[in-house]
Amino acid sequence: MPEVLDKLINDHRNFETLMQIIEQEMRVFETGEHPDYELVRSVLNYLLTYPDLHHHPLEDVVVRKLICRTTENQVPGPAELAEEHRRLASTIRRFLAALNNILIDVMLPRDWFCNIAREFVAFQRKHMQMEEVVIFAMAKRSLSAAEWSRIATHMGAPADPLFGPDPDADFAELRARLGTAPMSN
Repeated sequence: MPEVLDKLINDHRNFETLMQIIEQEMRVFETGEHPDYELVRSVLNYLLTYPDLHHHPLEDVVVRKLICRTTENQVPGPAELAEEHRRLASTIRRFLAALNNILIDVMLPRDWFCNIAREFVAFQRKHMQMEEVVIFAMAKRSLSAAEWSRIATHMGAPADPLFGPDPDADFAELRARLGTAPMSN
């Protein structure tokens, strides 16, 4: 598999791990207990930064190459993918705003907050599935080794601040929560 696709798919696996943390904390919330709100906030802050700065731009390069190479209309264009990424960020910001309101003791309907969390997790998963099944699969079939090499030149971005070898201090607690499982980047 091309190194670029391997990185993008690995990022998706890491994002899925974070979705599972959110779901676990939301199950605690749904029982009337107090979840680790700071942990959830850390997950959301990570998902607002790393993907938009590093992951999504790499996906955009793949899509632009793919659009130039294929005549199939089944691949979302760069504008469509950018809109999907904007919607994803908006969903994260909405969830984060609701969480921040809870942290300052604003009374919110429990069901409403749970729905926001569920909507975010579902949208994130649907988005990743679309990219993997449609974009990544078609790119793997359609792009040449030379094109993958050119795309790989865009991978020079700094390491992942959570899953990378030198995690950012802002995500230290989240990294610790992830345990001693090998981090991949």
